[in-house]
Amino acid sequence: MAKKYAMVIDESIMINGEKLFLLLDIPADYQGRAVNSGDATVLHMEADNKVTGNKVCEMIGQAIERIGSQPEYIVSNQGHNLINGIAKSGISHHADIMIYSYKVQLLS
Repeated sequence: MAKKYAMVIDESIMINGEKLFLLLDIPADYQGRAVNSGDATVLHMEADNKVTGNKVCEMIGQAIERIGSQPEYIVSNQGHNLINGIAKSGISHHADIMIYSYKVQLLS
């Protein structure tokens, strides 16, 4: 039976001026709790100046080949290169929760 998993893709951490491109696999079904680090397996990690949509699609394909099955869906932020690469892969995409910071000014 093929493994039932979801893929998480991120490219938001900066290391020495390069972005860390990260692919993780996590359980596709709800585990009755929040996902934690023990649930995740690193599928790919590299620092790069520019990760294109084509490269994202290529890394998704390589991860699928290693695992032997496609993920049920992929979760990422709304980075244009990530959305482009995921769309090229043909796998369902779910956007993560976007958190916006607002400056609150307290009046005394």
